[in-house]
Amino acid sequence: MMMFWKSFDKKPFSRMGLTFNKTGFIDLAYGLILGATSITLVFLVLLLTGQIIAGSSILKPNFAWTLLGDLVVMIFVGIGEEMFSRGYCMSILRRSNIFVVLIVPNLIFALLHIFNNNIGVIPMINLFLIGLLFSFMFLRRGNIWMPVGYHITWNFFQGSIFGMPVSGSDADGLLTSKPVSENIFNGGGFGPEGGLIVTGLIIISIALLLIFAKNKDTGDAVAAGTESQSEM
Repeated sequence: MMMFWKSFDKKPFSRMGLTFNKTGFIDLAYGLILGATSITLVFLVLLLTGQIIAGSSILKPNFAWTLLGDLVVMIFVGIGEEMFSRGYCMSILRRSNIFVVLIVPNLIFALLHIFNNNIGVIPMINLFLIGLLFSFMFLRRGNIWMPVGYHITWNFFQGSIFGMPVSGSDADGLLTSKPVSENIFNGGGFGPEGGLIVTGLIIISIALLLIFAKNKDTGDAVAAGTESQSEM
């Protein structure tokens, strides 16, 4: 991806949001915390409302060394998908109308999951909304690190910690979580990303981000703030 960008676009990597400075590391930390907190909140809501049951005790988790391997995979998935969907797709559309910049890359992001198990209308809507949340993070902060961090811990905690399906893929986690019945609230076999609980959380998250997140936009629709940050 990086070689393709450098060969054809001939712009610095900072245009993709790949900035390596203090701001980027802070945004990554915030993203990691927000992703873990958000999916933990989803898990607790599902558990307390009886939508899922935890098959193993929190005091006796199913620890395995494969957990570390899962984390490595989630890191690569988070970085790879964000570099493509946000860093690359949004950046090549940066001269387009802002609605094109926001809609097209996130339709692509959702369609990347079209062949996942148990895909449906609500999962596709939620994937688009999650992509939209990541896009606003990218625009607000001027780099991809907050969405990367959020993406990593959202997936890792969802599957490897709480044992819930991740975008239709079953996961073995520290806990074993199963839906009591498959419905539009818990997402059934697709996992919580296929349910209305996540729909509500993401919509609220987008609203809070737009209200409270500091905007580093300096004029370019996508390279928000990158021109004011150190380039590679």
